[in-house]
Amino acid sequence: MTIPPLPPTPQTAQTASVRPASNGLATSATVLGVVALVFTAFNIVPLLGLLFLPLAILSAIAAILLGHLGFSASRRVGVGRKLAIVGLVTGYIAAAALVWYLVSWAVGVTTAFG
Repeated sequence: MTIPPLPPTPQTAQTASVRPASNGLATSATVLGVVALVFTAFNIVPLLGLLFLPLAILSAIAAILLGHLGFSASRRVGVGRKLAIVGLVTGYIAAAALVWYLVSWAVGVTTAFG
């Protein structure tokens, strides 16, 4: 005795998977802000400071720009406001530390060489 095949089931409408909203600009600002702080911390060591100074400056500027863009995008998307603020804060702290570093270096050079 053979078992008859099951009748075909009606196809259900496939639902699109809904991804939670994200704010890549805010996430990038936070990552670059932390990277800027780390590269700024390397400026304490003289030779590492020369190597990482351009990277610190670029990442701090990028963190500030992406932080502002991510903050404005958080109003549209509805998420990422806190990440954008963290990116802005870390970017501005790194920028202030870099300005302090460059000013103190310039004062030291002018004092040493008259």
